Amino acid sequence: MNFDKAKNSLFQIPETCPHCSHKFNKAEASIIRHKGDSVLIHITCPNCKISVISSIFLNNSGIMTVGMLTDLSKEDLGMLKSNSTITVDDVIDMHEYIEEKGYINLNKK
Repeated sequence: MNFDKAKNSLFQIPETCPHCSHKFNKAEASIIRHKGDSVLIHITCPNCKISVISSIFLNNSGIMTVGMLTDLSKEDLGMLKSNSTITVDDVIDMHEYIEEKGYINLNKK
């Protein structure tokens, strides 16, 4: 997908916030990533501060859009773009943290 098509993908995001129905200012939408025939777009509602992330895919059948509500900022998404791999130690650390905080008891039956 070329950049012009990526910019045109901004028209595929909702007109209004799915949470509070406030009208979006599409000029405030950000293209987080575009690669090949897909675009990831982020926009935050100025009224309720909920964000929408939309993945837009262009294929032979047309345009497909998948969106979700989130509290992630566009800066948060930028941090997620790192190519670091989750290691076994990362999983063990997270397990220990969750267990220590009492969020879940994995030993319950």
